[in-house]
Amino acid sequence: MRVVTLSYSSSVLVALNAIRKIRPLAVSCSESRPALEGRRLATDLAAAGVPVTLFSDSAIAHALDDADAVMVGADAIAPSWFLNKSGTRMLAAAAAQRGVPVYVIAARDKFVRQQIADGLVIRSGDATEIWATPPPGVDVRNPYFESTPFDLMTAVISDVGILGTGMIPDVCEH
Repeated sequence: MRVVTLSYSSSVLVALNAIRKIRPLAVSCSESRPALEGRRLATDLAAAGVPVTLFSDSAIAHALDDADAVMVGADAIAPSWFLNKSGTRMLAAAAAQRGVPVYVIAARDKFVRQQIADGLVIRSGDATEIWATPPPGVDVRNPYFESTPFDLMTAVISDVGILGTGMIPDVCEH
């Protein structure tokens, strides 16, 4: 099985380790700048004997050419979108274009009601992590997270089961 992911998610790592115990697995992962969390995931998987190919963030869509699935984590799951590392929406859109299923892997405690989702602040990092001294006239942005709509994903795999996108609003409210 060939899986594409990005950044680091303990839930995704657990899922990938479970898969590797029952079938051959190869993972492609992006480096996930600016903090390079993807390198941590690549290191952990390689130590477990999983072949890993690490891509730059902008090149991760190349891994979709022979992928069976995309698996990403979630920092929060709202009734109509999920929050994860910047780059998730771009990867999910590229996967959807190619017909590669996208699975969000998250524990039940990541599901939030709409009122809580409305209050979430999407955190950005310091611009100097991207470019320490940009020239005058260059505004540097460093968003760490972004929301991704459910129309770009296939299902959420959670400790409450495999949830189609139509089931998520009910789980968020209960």
